[in-house]
Amino acid sequence: MAAQSSRPGQSAPMKLGRILLPLDGSDCSNSAMRYALAIARSYGSEVHALYVINEAAIWALEGQGRRDEALEAGREFEEEGRRVLSEASRAGSEHGVKVVAHMGRGIPSNEIVRASREIGADVIVMGTRGSHGSQSLLGSTAEGVIRYSGIPILVVPCPKRRQ
Repeated sequence: MAAQSSRPGQSAPMKLGRILLPLDGSDCSNSAMRYALAIARSYGSEVHALYVINEAAIWALEGQGRRDEALEAGREFEEEGRRVLSEASRAGSEHGVKVVAHMGRGIPSNEIVRASREIGADVIVMGTRGSHGSQSLLGSTAEGVIRYSGIPILVVPCPKRRQ
């Protein structure tokens, strides 16, 4: 579906058929989900919800010789991912939006960019800071996606940061 321009001489209609929505279960990503679902409903888009198991955290534990903890962390991330993606699918149904769930493994920013290309996303809608929290203004994952993605990105601030 595309937004139609009503003024002569304006650029071609904007296509928003596929929205990539990276989620991690945080308030920030839940806020981004509300935006993505509203946009999808308005444009008739489909949302591709993505949860990335952050393997860097698992590798750090393994590197410290804490293999059992690393295995447990991996299981916990998978369980959380299933829960987060299930909630996204349920929210999509409530809004009349098709949500396709994806789970990836790796460095979150790399996996988000890879997934956007793989699914042919037209836009990425993501929170500024998620459960992995950093001290930077945007968050390291958002910064990485902005740097390497070739498509538009809507970065949604955390609800508590809005004044």
